[in-house]
Amino acid sequence: MSATPSATVLAEAAAPQAHNVWMAVLVAVLVGKFSEWVPGLASVPLAKIAIGLTMILAWRARATFAPVRVRSLPIARWSLTFLGLAIFSVLYTVYLSESLSDMYAVLIYVISFVLLLKITQSVRDVERLLVALCVAAAGLAMAVLFTYSGGRAHVNDNFDPNDLAYGLVTVFPIIRALAVTTKRKLLLHGLTVAVIVAILLTGSRGGTIGLCLVLLLLVAYPLGFTASGELRGFRAGRFVAVIAVIGALGGALWGYLPQESRTQL
Repeated sequence: MSATPSATVLAEAAAPQAHNVWMAVLVAVLVGKFSEWVPGLASVPLAKIAIGLTMILAWRARATFAPVRVRSLPIARWSLTFLGLAIFSVLYTVYLSESLSDMYAVLIYVISFVLLLKITQSVRDVERLLVALCVAAAGLAMAVLFTYSGGRAHVNDNFDPNDLAYGLVTVFPIIRALAVTTKRKLLLHGLTVAVIVAILLTGSRGGTIGLCLVLLLLVAYPLGFTASGELRGFRAGRFVAVIAVIGALGGALWGYLPQESRTQL
């Protein structure tokens, strides 16, 4: 008796298949860029290995997927359009330029995006990808904190401080969302602090503004549940009180930031 797509989705939620696991590994590798900062991994093509295994395993399991037409999704149409534009723009660059040498990375992003939409079949699959993003952010944040030796934090010459801050700010609300739904709250609370400190050490003004906006939204509309199971709504009194506490803590901790970071900010 053949399994129906709905039965397959339920099975995927209960027991992740190899392609689900490798899709999460691919996301963590692409975002965390581990081969660019972990000693000994510079010569290891982690992204190519991860995407290769994901493609092979997904192809083998393709009969179990519920059908997903990638171009039927509005977000997919726009994403593929801009990624296609990025590929097409290489024609306007100089031969063997940096854009052309990085062309393979753009192709990996396109393939990864399509794989992600095809493979993600259940809520559990989505949660696994969010955890992968948190792993990537944890790696980058720890790399910033343990390699910082003054100036604007950048890990090594492969990283730009503004790019680091951008990536960490983007994943920050995901970390906070998982902290509400997972049992590993203490671990994610610690990661929250590490990410905030890492963003500030980069001295990125755009990253700091983004962090402040995210914090404002998280305070205004907390990622938490009421006794009835609904998401908490906006409460002016709570908002003012929490912002006052954050402001006081920020003012107290400002003096502990390195002089270079304070000057840049």
